Amino acid sequence: MISSSIISVKSLFLIALTALVTFIPGKSFCQKKKLLQEYDHVVSQAKAELDSLMAPGTVFLQQAAKQNIKGEYILDITVHDKGQVLSVFMVSSDADDIKMQNRAKDLVRTIVFGFKVPRDKSYKFQYTFQFK
Repeated sequence: MISSSIISVKSLFLIALTALVTFIPGKSFCQKKKLLQEYDHVVSQAKAELDSLMAPGTVFLQQAAKQNIKGEYILDITVHDKGQVLSVFMVSSDADDIKMQNRAKDLVRTIVFGFKVPRDKSYKFQYTFQFK
């Protein structure tokens, strides 16, 4: 008798918790990415997100330091679909080591932006990374 009461209390608690989490007004745990279509909006949002990734102490810079990536890299970055980086092209770099340049490009390819673009379009822009 006691165990069935405990089970029903647990069940009620789980149902209430699920309902509370699901229906919290103004909160979405599965936020959809904002669709950007104009080139200028895509580039400005992407550069703003890259600027925040390059702030001291970010996981992105920690990964770069762990891989011993240093120097200045001017890269052409192409974004497509759900904010994924489609391609990275090395425009110029002060790093003579080709392997370091490739590590930098590989790291940038892992970035996923917080916006999406139309499926049939890609957007290319240039960004300068400074790794210290």
